[in-house]
Amino acid sequence: MARLEKLIGQNKPTEARPSKAPVIRSSISEAQFRTMMTDVDRQAFARDKISVFRKELKANYMTAAQAALFLGRLVHSADRMEAIGLMAGRIIDLSNIALIEGALYRDSDKAKARTLLGLTGSGKK
Repeated sequence: MARLEKLIGQNKPTEARPSKAPVIRSSISEAQFRTMMTDVDRQAFARDKISVFRKELKANYMTAAQAALFLGRLVHSADRMEAIGLMAGRIIDLSNIALIEGALYRDSDKAKARTLLGLTGSGKK
């Protein structure tokens, strides 16, 4: 019996190992992005604009240029920081961080954006 249990134990299925192939992500299509921005522009308050943005980010990634365009729709620094926090992990080309920083006015906001996006001061991950 012990021998049988030992043999059965040897035939356990092996766990599948995750592939080490890079994951390729694409950004939201330009048509979807334009539709989202139209929906954003219909909202009167920043809370509502961010809500539309949040829903879209759940299913999509975006480019730094698209992120900067959205940030331009927000007036207050706190709203921009909230939106950047939502963007973390959803921007496919963080090497273009300068585009996002261009939508921010204060150096302190630019530094906070880098932190929220997981970047060091040099702009590299």
